[in-house]
Amino acid sequence: YNSMKKDASTASEKDMKHLDTEILNIIEQKKEDTKFLSTNPLLLEACNEKSVEPEPFNMEEENSSLYKDLYKDLYGEFERYGNTHPEVQYVYMGTASGGYILWPKDRAGLKSDFDPRLRPWYVNAVNNPGSVVFTEPYISLDYNHTVSVSTSTCIRDDSGRIAGVLSIDVNLKILSQLVNSKAIGSKGYIFLYDKNGTIITHPDAELIYKNIKDLNSNDKETFMYAIKDYGKFLDGKSTEFETSSSGKPVIVKVYTSSYTGWKMASVIAKSELLKKANDIGYAIASVVFCFIVASILVANRATKRITKPLTEMTTLMQLAGNGNLNVKSKIESTDEFGQLARSFNSMINKLYVTYEELTSVHEELIATDDELRTQYDELQQKEEALRLSDERHRLALDGSNDAIWEWNLQSNDFSCSDKWQEILGHPPREKLTLQFLISEAVHPDDVDKAAKRLDAHLTGITDFFNAEFRVKQTDGSYKWIYCRGKALRDVEDNPTKMAGSVTDISLRKESEEKMRHMAFYDSLTDFPNRTLFMKILTEELVRSNSGGEKGAVLFIDLDNFKYINDTLGHDYGDRLLQVFAEKLKTIKKSYDTLCRLGGDEFIILHPFKEDDDIEAYAEELLDIFNNTFEVQGKQTYVTASIGIALYPRDSIEANTLLKDADTAMYKAKELGKSTYSIFDNEMYLHLERKTHVEAALRTALVRKEFFLHYQPQYNIESMEISGFEALLRLNSSELGFISPAEFIPTAEDTGHIVDIGEWVLREACTRAMEWQRRGFKFGYVGINLSPVQIQQPDFLDKVRKLIEDTGINPESIELEITETFLMKSLDENMNTLHQLRDMGFKIALDDFGTGYSSLNYLRTIPIDTLKIDKSFIDDIRAGNKEEAIIESIIHMAHSMNLTVVAEGIETELQVSLLREKQCDRLQGYLFSRPLPVSEIEKLYAQK
Repeated sequence: YNSMKKDASTASEKDMKHLDTEILNIIEQKKEDTKFLSTNPLLLEACNEKSVEPEPFNMEEENSSLYKDLYKDLYGEFERYGNTHPEVQYVYMGTASGGYILWPKDRAGLKSDFDPRLRPWYVNAVNNPGSVVFTEPYISLDYNHTVSVSTSTCIRDDSGRIAGVLSIDVNLKILSQLVNSKAIGSKGYIFLYDKNGTIITHPDAELIYKNIKDLNSNDKETFMYAIKDYGKFLDGKSTEFETSSSGKPVIVKVYTSSYTGWKMASVIAKSELLKKANDIGYAIASVVFCFIVASILVANRATKRITKPLTEMTTLMQLAGNGNLNVKSKIESTDEFGQLARSFNSMINKLYVTYEELTSVHEELIATDDELRTQYDELQQKEEALRLSDERHRLALDGSNDAIWEWNLQSNDFSCSDKWQEILGHPPREKLTLQFLISEAVHPDDVDKAAKRLDAHLTGITDFFNAEFRVKQTDGSYKWIYCRGKALRDVEDNPTKMAGSVTDISLRKESEEKMRHMAFYDSLTDFPNRTLFMKILTEELVRSNSGGEKGAVLFIDLDNFKYINDTLGHDYGDRLLQVFAEKLKTIKKSYDTLCRLGGDEFIILHPFKEDDDIEAYAEELLDIFNNTFEVQGKQTYVTASIGIALYPRDSIEANTLLKDADTAMYKAKELGKSTYSIFDNEMYLHLERKTHVEAALRTALVRKEFFLHYQPQYNIESMEISGFEALLRLNSSELGFISPAEFIPTAEDTGHIVDIGEWVLREACTRAMEWQRRGFKFGYVGINLSPVQIQQPDFLDKVRKLIEDTGINPESIELEITETFLMKSLDENMNTLHQLRDMGFKIALDDFGTGYSSLNYLRTIPIDTLKIDKSFIDDIRAGNKEEAIIESIIHMAHSMNLTVVAEGIETELQVSLLREKQCDRLQGYLFSRPLPVSEIEKLYAQK
């Protein structure tokens, strides 16, 4: 019973710890969601609206279409998040002026004088402005009076001032489902409550948000869960006790969460464990009864078996006593009777043999004379065999690679074979000891080891003497030998004589040294390789940890080295790495360790005393690349990116330190290469975020998490919609809404942009066909193309297949490219653009003015539309430099029969100046944000 009680307690504690982890994961996920949603620029824009009154914020009541759009967009963001997270009950925001925005639009529980700034979620967030906080469970103000917990965080403006608070309500029903899913025994259960005793989850939903002490009331609804000693539920962090529930004994295990402070209690009936214990008792009694019956049967049979051999032996002894020596016992058992039978048979046999021997003695005496003659002949043969054996022994010694020796420990006489001088380089002496040889001829570094092994054998500690050591030759050089021997001992276990062999192992040692060098050193640069470097680094970190020393790991990666291998060949690249390695040696400090990790990656372990030393050292490394490298008569310019991790500041674990240096190196490459970067935790968080985004991209297409918004472009004269630009959006089920500025570069780096771009083309073309079929009037749909997508060998084939599958007229599609892409592999890219135009597509040059802006190339590239980048539009004013630049761009474009589109229009002044400059189309938030398909269709439905 005690064992089952302990097992039940352990199992329930394990379940409660698992539940605690799951509850923590839910709260942490909501914190991350709250933090992410708070970065949406629409929140800050809503907080700064001066028209917001201290009442629920509803921009639908405003007259301005801009206000309505802002409310719809913001409410839409809340709605998308809430619909994709079923555990979320409310998403809402309170502003510093008392304004309030709520999803869903349910205000039944709000009073007319409701002020969000007085709510716990708002106050907690303001009191903790640098973090995401969550409240204790509370009853929501909606008509359902559900129990919820809120996570909230501050919304800050550009100056750091708190402009409002964003909060998410999580319905604690999901916690009830988690807790109720854990079965404790057959009828036991777990319930969750806070530190004050308020029940958060319970198998009986009617008890939620009641206090534990209320269970002991006489209320019939709660009597079945009434538990004595309810005070013990609130004492201590974790405890176990026995009490009673509804008058029946129960076992209670209480667990306290170290994160939330909430408590969980498992309740299991004591009778359930007692029943199992009684069942086991009955089983034991049955087994004992069966064992007693079986023992009686076995004892009866054994008695009969014992008496049978006694009767048989009595009969045989009577026959032998009468002179019959041919009798024999047939008992073959291994017990005492078997031993008695064998002794009896042996005695009879000896009597019989003695009789036979006496009769044959006479015959043996006659044969003795013949045997003596035969033995004399055999002695002569053995003498001849001994002579032949001695000759074979000498031949074996001469043909062996080893020198054989023998040492008389009592007289110090020493003898050896002729190979002795050839192997050791010293002539043998009649009076010689191994101690003398070791002390006089063995290398000083090997003397102690060889002498200890010889002493260990002579004193009887080891069975054999064997040692490898270097012996000095007559010319002063040393040779590796292997000496092995064994001593003979007298009756008092003292060594009297010792014999053994000596083998020349110089070639094997030389081979082992070469193999060791190959295992730990790079064959190209002769620097330590990764294996040896990690060993050295680990030892240095141990020394640093005990002695308080500091140091750095510098991770050096040559920039664009693959391009050198591809253009000049790998032999040239290898020689370049050797030249670089030689230059590293010139600035290497005496205490530094250089390592080639592989490819074009090098590592330096650099201990230092002052923190400023590392930056100066990094600058010195970068100075190597200020001049060109001369390899095979060619001058090559190379740069490098350096990542630096410091110990013990960043880590005292070798693998972690190397990973941190690698992360810092990639940060240096992001900063433009040819520089260095020192690791900090923000780099790791950035890399971790990028890893999460990359993981989300792998499954986003399958999960249908991508969608398109369409931003209208307007004709500047008629102010009618002339077309749309399709803009890609991503709402991950795990990370929520991800900005295109974040996920598109990651998709291009990882290659996912190829499949994503193909989906965008197909989706936009299919939507354009649908709108044309429904009679919507527009000229084109603009689709952005990624450089990675266009450079795929089968890109044009996929476009032709797309036209065939969708039936789209290419003239209704405008493909947008950037200047930067165009100038890379200009001839090849221009050929691709010509083929796209031959199919009927329009080509637009996006973000004009931010790239190369080469007017010479602009005349020859096959484009139809020029899109002026928003950076030129933002500061345009009458008479300033931007106005003159835009006027020149428009005039130049019109002279080449190009259509001009201005992006990022936000003010009427911009419209007026662009109309004056005769710009063709306008696009920007002043007219419309990027809209989902449903909103676009509403625009046409209103006409």
